[in-house]
Amino acid sequence: MGLVNGGQKGLTMLELMTAIGVSSIISVGIMMTLYQVVTGSARTGAQMTAVKQVEYAGYWVSSDAQMAQDITYDDPETPGVTEFLTLSWTDWENVEHTVHYTLDEETGELLRDDGVGQIRVAQFLDVDPEMTSCDFADTNGDNFGDTLIFKVTAVVGNSLPETREYRIVPRPLY
Repeated sequence: MGLVNGGQKGLTMLELMTAIGVSSIISVGIMMTLYQVVTGSARTGAQMTAVKQVEYAGYWVSSDAQMAQDITYDDPETPGVTEFLTLSWTDWENVEHTVHYTLDEETGELLRDDGVGQIRVAQFLDVDPEMTSCDFADTNGDNFGDTLIFKVTAVVGNSLPETREYRIVPRPLY
């Protein structure tokens, strides 16, 4: 055995440097893969949160608007808070209901107040009127806005914005 390795009792410097180089390349590849998995997972989680916030806002506004007999949206003088939408209706037992939605410009929260209590419907909303807004459209050609168009956009962290447009036809007046 002594003749095969010529009396050598370890690794040469060249062998050691080659092993360290190969190990470094493999370690860098593993670290980059782990970084991509972690950041991709966080980005996906933020995107799913934005999707859920848009869906929550759409659900609540759609539910109330389908019952509404009177819909108004306005912008009061109160700085920082926009009276986003007011919906009113009378139920079958002649009980009057009014729901106010406000969009807090500082926090990006959509709040629903039905006179009994206030709840946060959605958060992380983009308060820019181009991104989150209400309007009416004339869909039956009678020059009267009969469809509420509710556009809502949510952005969580550095994820892509999630935008949905809901077209809601309130119940007819009888």
